[in-house]
Amino acid sequence: MDDFAVFGDDPARLEGMAGYLRDRLNLRLHPRKTRIFPVAEGVDFLGFRVFPDHRLLRKTAGLHYQRVLFRLARLRREGVVPAGTVRHSFESWSAHAAWGATAGLKRRLLAEANARGAGLESKRL
Repeated sequence: MDDFAVFGDDPARLEGMAGYLRDRLNLRLHPRKTRIFPVAEGVDFLGFRVFPDHRLLRKTAGLHYQRVLFRLARLRREGVVPAGTVRHSFESWSAHAAWGATAGLKRRLLAEANARGAGLESKRL
């Protein structure tokens, strides 16, 4: 894993931490992605918008997976991929998405994918 976030209350200390990461640990920090800002804005990290007290799945992350799932449902309906492939994909994404407030989204995607022929069971939600 090469993504990480550093949080703190003192901007000067955070600047010093960035210097430490570069100079002492020889990490290359992406110039456009290395920013200091108030966490109340939310931090875009690993497909989520992370706030001090909660995480939200980025809308684009949910939409991307919706396209993947619906394509897999079509391929399953056509007999190209087995049910296990669709199930494993959904379970993997669902485990990642569970780090945010996504129960409603998962139920909606599951129902729509099943309507499209995915053949997924809902008991694992």
